[in-house]
Amino acid sequence: VEQAVNALEAGHLTEELRKQAQQQVHKLVRALDKFGLVEGSRLAQTIEYWLQFVSITKTSNSGKRRYRSRRRNYDNQIELPSPQLQQLSSPTNIQNLASLVALLSEELQQPPSAFSGDVSSELEDNPTITVLKEPELIQDDRSEPLAPDQFPKKLPLILVIDGEVQLTQQLETEAVNWDMQVKVVLDPREARVVMDQEIPDVVLLDLMFPNYPEVGMALLKYFQNQYPQIPVIVSTQQNRFSDRVEVARQGGRAFLSKPVTPIQLLETVEDVLNQDRPSTAKVLAVDDDPLVLESIRHFLQPLGVQIITLEEPDQFWEQLEATGPDLLILDLDMPQFNGIELCQVVRTDRIWHGLPILLLCEHQDSETIHRIYQAGADDYIFKPITKSELVTRVFHRLERTKLLRSLGETDQLTGVANRRQSTIEFNRLLRLSQRYHQPLCYALLDLNNLKQVNEQYGHVMGDRMLKRLGQILRQKFRSEDIVARWGGKEFFIGMYGLNRQAGVRRLQEILETVSEEFDDSELVQVTFSAGVAEYPEDGTDIESLYRAADQAIERAKATGQDCVFPAQSLAGNISQL
Repeated sequence: VEQAVNALEAGHLTEELRKQAQQQVHKLVRALDKFGLVEGSRLAQTIEYWLQFVSITKTSNSGKRRYRSRRRNYDNQIELPSPQLQQLSSPTNIQNLASLVALLSEELQQPPSAFSGDVSSELEDNPTITVLKEPELIQDDRSEPLAPDQFPKKLPLILVIDGEVQLTQQLETEAVNWDMQVKVVLDPREARVVMDQEIPDVVLLDLMFPNYPEVGMALLKYFQNQYPQIPVIVSTQQNRFSDRVEVARQGGRAFLSKPVTPIQLLETVEDVLNQDRPSTAKVLAVDDDPLVLESIRHFLQPLGVQIITLEEPDQFWEQLEATGPDLLILDLDMPQFNGIELCQVVRTDRIWHGLPILLLCEHQDSETIHRIYQAGADDYIFKPITKSELVTRVFHRLERTKLLRSLGETDQLTGVANRRQSTIEFNRLLRLSQRYHQPLCYALLDLNNLKQVNEQYGHVMGDRMLKRLGQILRQKFRSEDIVARWGGKEFFIGMYGLNRQAGVRRLQEILETVSEEFDDSELVQVTFSAGVAEYPEDGTDIESLYRAADQAIERAKATGQDCVFPAQSLAGNISQL
């Protein structure tokens, strides 16, 4: 692979060498997946995709330059839209390909470890555990090429089958603000043809068409039979219980009673799409039979679940702490330590006592089942394992856990993290910054004029402002950034790998987006004031960084609001919009 990239930079890559490199990196993807090296596998997938489209033409000398920093954000580079493919062989993008190969080489040279992803504070403080995955960084120099957001992203497509012209027009307009696209079908008789032409991500279906009273339910049945993977959200003027039952029978994902607003419809769409996003859960399976473990991997891994397997139960606790799984699958009968004993150990630990546990057993007698539940297990699966039963029970437990975590970790109005959860996450990033000597931004946002809006238009309008700001922040920041509401009108952003100057620029971009979205046709203007502090220059813990950012906000408000101030900045560094 390195040989192919070197040849590409030099301008003499042959088609044979390109194919060889592509084949080798494809094998590497499979091998890394097999050993659970998620970060390396993702890098290899990105490289494999790029190698499909690089052109076999001579490049300019500028293509031989290297980045000052190899570590870049490459999360969204696997699925590049077709209009941009011809740009992949530009000199700057060839540099990025070389950077990705260098990153993959670094990843493969890391010491072996089962650890990947988030862990509790107790685990990160343990010097015996090696962290393989760090949050990706964004370069401070905005002039450098190939930021992922330079490529148009695929927006979710909503197929709206509804005869209400005014509602569908409003929905089309509002969907733009939600980064969604809408295709409207006013005549239900055309729905099947449109569906066959372009498969949507979700369907909004009105059950009631005056001229065709039965067609709505018939379409729901058709979609369930022909496109069971496409979620259907049903709305209707007749809020009959019999309709609710029938919609549930036919696999409808949500039921809304009209009248309904475009915002309510789009909120429901967003909730459904979030539920359907691929799972990133980790499952630790312990069984002394390698064939059983391979079956579990075969059934669950294609569904997006990361599987960690263990044949020696005496290594269970070390593996548990190193991997931080979301669910355990334990065999009931194992030598040395059986599944019942392992389950009891987990239930007595302060950190892991709430972890979902499934036990595998060969016996179906009532005494065995009683022992399983008495030990604290959540469910059981009889051997031999079948795919349908394993998938159903595992995903049921994961969804319940996800819901409970969401209720405890999320601000219910805005959908962003709450203060408690964001504090835990930011303290984790503080430790990573100390360990890897990387910058870390702490930003506070204060929504302007919220009190006046509540007094003049009511709390419904104020809540709408808060909710929309939360949506924009979730959409515009990276997945590894922390976005949270700290109460009232105050939001918090944590940005790993960015210094103060880069953090200010990022917040300015968000402020521009917010200001442009709410134009003069809105009853109120939605803007915010923000302060940005940097670890360790402006503070060494969350309390001192909060004070520095809060002081910057006060200076921003004193100058007229609607601006972003850096902590401890000179007047010349202040940027006001």
